[in-house]
Amino acid sequence: MPKEVLLYEYSTPYKKSAFVIILPVLIIGFVVTIFLLTTQAKALELPNASSVLSIEMEQITDHESLGQVMISDRDEINTALSVLSQTRKTLNFSVNDYPTQSNYLAIRLKHPEEQTILYLYKEGNTYYIEMPYADIYRTNEDTNVALYNIYSVALNNHATKTAKDTLLVDSPNGAYTAKAYGANTNVTAAGEYPYDGLCIIRNSDGATVWNEDGYYSAQFLWSDNSKYVAICVEARTWGESFIVDAENGNVIKLPDLNAISALLDTTSQPDTNRLDPYFKAVDWVNDSTICVDYRFIARDGDKEVSGTYEYDLINDNILLNNSTISGSSG
Repeated sequence: MPKEVLLYEYSTPYKKSAFVIILPVLIIGFVVTIFLLTTQAKALELPNASSVLSIEMEQITDHESLGQVMISDRDEINTALSVLSQTRKTLNFSVNDYPTQSNYLAIRLKHPEEQTILYLYKEGNTYYIEMPYADIYRTNEDTNVALYNIYSVALNNHATKTAKDTLLVDSPNGAYTAKAYGANTNVTAAGEYPYDGLCIIRNSDGATVWNEDGYYSAQFLWSDNSKYVAICVEARTWGESFIVDAENGNVIKLPDLNAISALLDTTSQPDTNRLDPYFKAVDWVNDSTICVDYRFIARDGDKEVSGTYEYDLINDNILLNNSTISGSSG
């Protein structure tokens, strides 16, 4: 009778242990690989271009600032954001307010109610963009060159705009000089800076008869007898004129929006939400009467009121006022 042979699969505890160890390692390796691939492919997340109001850039060299500039041109903002997008996320994480490097370019993206801060620097032969207390991204030399070019051009334009020409206008008899001087770099509108100050100087002894803070623009209009100077100034959204008595520095206010609107009918009343008033002295009728042009947005917001009045300084009286309301305010 033939013998029956039984075969048994023999499995040692060592093979089971190896399988239990290798499988988790393979899973972990797979997960890490996927993580690395997805992380390395992730670019810097930037705000939508339309929400960026301006970009502030500042070059730091040996821990010292070489100058700060503000970029508000829409095309330049779009170019900078496009360049900044050429990045790839690294595994490193920022733990500082500022980079530890002594040389870097600070980039601040200004958008409503907040800002995004970035730092561009070189470490060894590699370029990085760091977001404080967030991720660090790797970029390239082309990005570095492009961003520094944007900064350099803006810095040159900044130097040109801040170097405002001093405005000097002598009185007809040469006794006085009206002056607009300097640039106030603490205030800006669309990259332009106001004069640092306005003054009237008595030329016989160099004394300052009158002075005031500056505006974005200024014009001086002397009366023929050199006693008065009409000063026309403009801020961002309005302009006004006033008179200074050069002999004593007293300021004579001219009829303003409230005074003129009181003379106009209902349809020519100013829009309280968007005034945009501009009052500009344009000519001396005689030594004590000034002619002023004006314009402002009408009540319905779609039309502009413009006109001219003549004002007698001595008698404090509006002698003439003509106005029209027309077209779209734009």
